[in-house]
Amino acid sequence: MAAAVELTDLPGLARQDGSTIDDYGVRLITDARYAFSERLQLGGRVGYQLRNIDHAGFSGGVQAVLSW
Repeated sequence: MAAAVELTDLPGLARQDGSTIDDYGVRLITDARYAFSERLQLGGRVGYQLRNIDHAGFSGGVQAVLSW
């Protein structure tokens, strides 16, 4: 199980005049994995990222690790 807070320079948002807003973004991520055997692990990740007050949202994913 892991958790992370990242400060990033996500791609700038375009304004109507073509210029960009170059703010920093924040990502909050938590990740968990369960080992079913020595060779198979399954897990999931959820997160939230924030560019500014108008552009933010949740993210998620699943993962499978097969070792040999």
